[in-house]
Amino acid sequence: MPAIDESDLQTVIALLHAGETVHVGGSRAHSTLGIGADGWYWLHYDESAEHMTPASEADLRELARRDPSALVPLLRLPHWRALSAALHAGRLEDLRSHLSDWLRWGDALGRGALLAALIDAEARRASADLDALRAALGNGDLDQLYLTTRGGDRGAATAARGQRFADWIEALLGAGAEGLAPLRARIEALARGG
Repeated sequence: MPAIDESDLQTVIALLHAGETVHVGGSRAHSTLGIGADGWYWLHYDESAEHMTPASEADLRELARRDPSALVPLLRLPHWRALSAALHAGRLEDLRSHLSDWLRWGDALGRGALLAALIDAEARRASADLDALRAALGNGDLDQLYLTTRGGDRGAATAARGQRFADWIEALLGAGAEGLAPLRARIEALARGG
C-alpha cells in the first residue's frame, strides 16, 4: 500500500464532509469516524450498544499514522465511482485511466484484474484475454462486476446501461457465450427493481 500523503488526507476529509465515514474494527465491535452537523465525532458500537464521543481532525491524522489501511476504502471511492461511470458509458480510455488510479490502493476482490482483462480483450482481441472473459462470464464474475459498479442504482436507466454492458460482452465473446443469458436476466431484473 502506498504511503498516505497530505493530498490523500484532504481527499478523505472532503469525503467525510460529504457524509462518508471511516470504519475501524469488526462487525460486532467497531467505530466510525465522521463529520456531522455538530462537527467531528467517533461513533462506537459494541454488540447492540452505541455511544458517540467528540473527535477532531487530529484523530484522523493519528488513524492515518497508526492504521492507514482504515482510510483505503475512502481513498478508493472517488476512483471507483469514476471507473464505474466510465464502464457504464463505454468510455474505454477513461476506464483504463481510472482503473490505474483505483488500483493504486489495491485490488482485494480481483475486480481490477477482471476490468483489465475486459479492457485488454477489447483492445487486443487476443485469445488469452477472451478466454479470461469467457471464464469470468461462465462463473458469474462479470455479473458481479456489473452489479458492483452500478452501486445501489435500480430502474430502467440502470437496466439500459446494463444491457449495453451485456451487448459489449456479446460483441467480444459471441451470442452463445455461456453465462450471457443469466447476465442479461439479472440486469433486466434491475428494471423491475429486483
